[in-house]
Amino acid sequence: MSIHYLRGLAALAVVFFHLRENLNNVYAQKNLGDLLFLSGAGGVDIFFIVSGFIIALSTKNKMPNNAANFFLKRFFRIYPPYIIMLLAYCFWVVPTDSVVFIKSALLIQLNYASEAPFFGYSILLPSWTLTYEIYFYMVFMIAMSINHKYRVLLCILMLLIPMYILQHHYNGNFDFYGKSAANINDPSLPGGFLRLASSPMMIEFVYGMIIYEFRSLLKKVPFVTIVAFLCVSFYISCFLSGWKFFYGPMNFGLWAIVLVLGVMSYEAQNGLKESKSLSFLGDISYSLYISHAGLITVIGTYWPDMPVYVQGPGIGRLILLTAFSISFAYFIFRFIETPSIKLGKLAINRVCGNK
Repeated sequence: MSIHYLRGLAALAVVFFHLRENLNNVYAQKNLGDLLFLSGAGGVDIFFIVSGFIIALSTKNKMPNNAANFFLKRFFRIYPPYIIMLLAYCFWVVPTDSVVFIKSALLIQLNYASEAPFFGYSILLPSWTLTYEIYFYMVFMIAMSINHKYRVLLCILMLLIPMYILQHHYNGNFDFYGKSAANINDPSLPGGFLRLASSPMMIEFVYGMIIYEFRSLLKKVPFVTIVAFLCVSFYISCFLSGWKFFYGPMNFGLWAIVLVLGVMSYEAQNGLKESKSLSFLGDISYSLYISHAGLITVIGTYWPDMPVYVQGPGIGRLILLTAFSISFAYFIFRFIETPSIKLGKLAINRVCGNK
């Protein structure tokens, strides 16, 4: 339950990150938006840790045609909402050439010669993270195909060993910073793949899988209420102060793993009360993450005379755009993501013969 809640809060944090400019240079505290929400970008690192945990947990039972099961579930969970949002964004906001569109449609980042971990982003800016997710899924699927029992260990090794070798070979050292990657002067797709594989962002999936493997220990954390309180306080302090600011396992990822461990430890021993609001955010988290940036751009482009816009930026505009983003994400979740997941189950039943 806590993982589900954290996923929803992470998505909301990313939304606030993209809306923060509405609070800057408006009030007496000129950088109010940055002060409150610049660290919302770190929601991405929470996503990666949560993804590592959930993928390990959701595959604990071996199924017939396990790899095919896994591939179809992930494909129908992620791709249909993404491609529909991409098509809508290209139609309404940024018409683009075929090469750029095809790269984005295939979840290939646009320029692997540019700075990590973004590698030129994609047409839909938040979707740069999906490339890392897809790479993780591919590696996990291979590991699961080799040996289901040891799939987590194999996946960890298959992520970490190439990452270390590539960075050490091309850079002469290994760096945990999110901007680090193998210095490969090759703009081709194979060179880009090697740069992606060398990114320390992959360690955050490892964090999640390690938590899965040792989750039974969470029930043995002493003074768990105090520990959880300190973990949450640590995250909030880092969030507001910007300590070790940036993506990566020793930056946002460090904040995130402390938060996840603290909250999950508390839940393991004391449980959590059900929150319909947090559960709702968790349900729509992917749709919210993938759709909000495009929606905000469309509103600003096609509805600039909206009263809140005419009155200028501020808390009113931030609240309204947040409400629009959540409402729109619900419709994406209800009418695209949920039917897509159901379609995936039908495909699994047909292809894999599951009952």
